[in-house]
Amino acid sequence: MGQPAYYSDATANESGHVRFDIEWTSLVSGGVPALTAFSHVAAGYIVSVVHGATGVYTITLTDQWADLLEFGGWTIQATYSAAGACNIRVTANNTGAAAKTLVLLVTNAAGAAVDPTTNDVLYVNLRMQSYQA
Repeated sequence: MGQPAYYSDATANESGHVRFDIEWTSLVSGGVPALTAFSHVAAGYIVSVVHGATGVYTITLTDQWADLLEFGGWTIQATYSAAGACNIRVTANNTGAAAKTLVLLVTNAAGAAVDPTTNDVLYVNLRMQSYQA
């Protein structure tokens, strides 16, 4: 039998593209744990994740980016409910500005803003274009 195949990282093939993942388990009322408690924190790319108004999360990045190329966000509820946190979408992309933030909104199945409940898991996948090729 031959050697196992090795696949290069996407960044090795796409100049200036960087993929990273963020994953955390929600605290009470949608609270965010310390970055050190995140399952995936995209070390070196994320400064903070802050919960604001109902369902609103602001991710602050370490650097400015030329563009947000791809976004994926979803939740796994501790106990499923259509009225609970079902979807995540981007509402503001300031990653190319001095603020270096991405604002997300968590919604229920009907599209209304909602806070995740305790132990809901939130996943965010980003592919960013850097200013350097």
